[in-house]
Amino acid sequence: MNLKSAPATLLLGALGLALLLGLGWMALIGPAMGAIGENGDARLAAQDRAGAMTVQLAKLRRQAEELPETDRQAARLTEMWPATADQPGFFAQVSDAATDAGIGLEDVTVLSPGAPQRVGVDPGAAPAEPGTEAPAVGIGDLAVQDVTIGAQGTYAELSTLLARLEKMPRAFLIGSVTLGAETGDAETDALSLTVVGRTFVAPPLDPPPVP
Repeated sequence: MNLKSAPATLLLGALGLALLLGLGWMALIGPAMGAIGENGDARLAAQDRAGAMTVQLAKLRRQAEELPETDRQAARLTEMWPATADQPGFFAQVSDAATDAGIGLEDVTVLSPGAPQRVGVDPGAAPAEPGTEAPAVGIGDLAVQDVTIGAQGTYAELSTLLARLEKMPRAFLIGSVTLGAETGDAETDALSLTVVGRTFVAPPLDPPPVP
């Protein structure tokens, strides 16, 4: 090939131009396109993170709005199923029930709670030896406490007392009721009422997680 001819010169010029374009692509345009692609991927990832954080924020806000109601429900459950026997509190509720029924405290003849016993555990069984597995219980560490309540009054008063006992803030499961006449007509004269039931002691509730 004659390099001094016009076609050869044009061919060499075209090859040189193509070579320069290739080198320019590799040196400038290629990295720029790669950076653009990486920026696009980063933008999509940021959008995904923003969407996830928006959902999480909405969930936390909803939990915060529900927290007062959750606290009220927890307080109600703690009142119904306290974490201790709380005998003074129980005595106060029984006294209030008697007063609401028109029965004086001097006519509450018996108020005898027993010791709490864990559900599913034989009270006469020997304690477990150190290092051995503790015996299974019913629901967590739930315990029951037998209670006997005795009172005197009219039929209407004792009926009201029985209804008040069933509606006390603390859960009280009535097992048996015995009604006996003291004197005369049961509709007008004094009667004696004996109620045997159970209260419950539950493990303390865990506080709700703080967002």
